[in-house]
Amino acid sequence: MSLLCRTAENLYWFGRYLERAESVTRLVREHTVLITDLPVSTGVKWDSLLAIPGEDDSFHQRFDTGGEANVMAFLLADPTNPSSLVWSLRWARENLRTTRAAMPRGTWRLLNELVQYVNANVEAGCRRGHRMEFCERVVAGCQRLTGFLVGSMGRDPAWDFYQLGMLAERADMTSRVLDVRAGALVGIDEHADGAFGDSQWVSLLRSLDGLQLYRRTTRSLVEGDRVVRFVLTERQFPRSVGACFGGIADLLAVLPQLDGAVAARRFAGDVLDGLDTVPPSGWTASSLHDQADRIQLAVAELDRIVGAVWFRLHGAGAVAGSDG
Repeated sequence: MSLLCRTAENLYWFGRYLERAESVTRLVREHTVLITDLPVSTGVKWDSLLAIPGEDDSFHQRFDTGGEANVMAFLLADPTNPSSLVWSLRWARENLRTTRAAMPRGTWRLLNELVQYVNANVEAGCRRGHRMEFCERVVAGCQRLTGFLVGSMGRDPAWDFYQLGMLAERADMTSRVLDVRAGALVGIDEHADGAFGDSQWVSLLRSLDGLQLYRRTTRSLVEGDRVVRFVLTERQFPRSVGACFGGIADLLAVLPQLDGAVAARRFAGDVLDGLDTVPPSGWTASSLHDQADRIQLAVAELDRIVGAVWFRLHGAGAVAGSDG
């Protein structure tokens, strides 16, 4: 089959926005559990969530204080915040609207049901008494749609571009969680609040839906250095940076091999090679930040490369793929 460049780009961003909607909802849910359970002395605050998507400045331009109500409104309900749930679902829907012919029947209905639920309930979801139910429904709705696509979508270029966007977003979000959440935790055992460090490492894994798999693959207690390595390199963990870029490298090998495709594959391979050299221990907040920054720059470069090779520079207006 052949795929229009514009369609390929929309599918890529549909994958990114749908993954972003699920990720931010999961972060809000797990942070609510964490901050409710921890004593005030640990210093965990509501506005610490804003650093994960990197929206601190935008938030403080809008709000005077970083209290619970303002942070929840900004991350869940703000239609102008590119990291909010409402914004992400709006643009997932818009990208899907223009690519409906390339997607299985039922995709549009499932996404519309999720969008309608969020629009009708997001204000209640901002309030703590309703937030857990709201977040559970949203995460389940995202996973229902993702599972439907896994079981119904042909393994053709449309699938490849959708998956490419989803994996890019996952890698980016995982690096941000690691930067902010783990960066605040390394060395915590040296302080008086070290007794609560384990709870925060567990919360980090749960925010990435990785706690059970961590325990199965490492067969160890939740320890900081092991968590960092697991989140960065464990290929069995679908949200690890290594698993995401491994999947990206595989997809780049099967996408239409236009000019620049070889360089794109080489770039993904270089990122994976860099992950193979990460140290097993000895992390500091600074070294974690540097590692996360490299990953986020790699995702930004991936956007640029994929856009240049497959979305914008081929004036014929189509991306050729194999019949499938």
